[in-house]
Amino acid sequence: MEEFLPIAQEVLHSLYGFTEDNLIWVLGALAVIIIVLKVVKTVVRWLITFTIISVLYGVGMYFDKPIDGLGSLIVDKTIEETKEEWVQRLISYGNSVDYTETEDGDFTISSGKITLKGNLNETDGTISLYEQDIDVEINEELRLYIEGIKSYAEEKE
Repeated sequence: MEEFLPIAQEVLHSLYGFTEDNLIWVLGALAVIIIVLKVVKTVVRWLITFTIISVLYGVGMYFDKPIDGLGSLIVDKTIEETKEEWVQRLISYGNSVDYTETEDGDFTISSGKITLKGNLNETDGTISLYEQDIDVEINEELRLYIEGIKSYAEEKE
């Protein structure tokens, strides 16, 4: 639940910004909706209400001040969580993975559908699951795992 807190804060901030910049229009629309709901007693009242809400929504879609980064915030958060999940999934396989290394330091660790590729002398690599690649930083935890798998593979030979 905590991972959605920044997204919810961004949405509330954008709604606040839209309402603040268009306060007269929002209050006018709210007043018209209340009057229509009190006075008109047919199905037309719901059509009018729907139209007013649609217009406000349409105007809000073009309100771009704080909403600019909302999509990228969601995408970045999702990719970061996916990276962590895939790395933990690979680590959970323990020693039941295949390790290969080339002479120039490129390595590949694979188990089933998940693969980690990189270079021992660099700090970034690529993790793949079902042929979907995501760039990943080889942090201390991952480097220790790679070194452990490498030494286990050397012992098996």
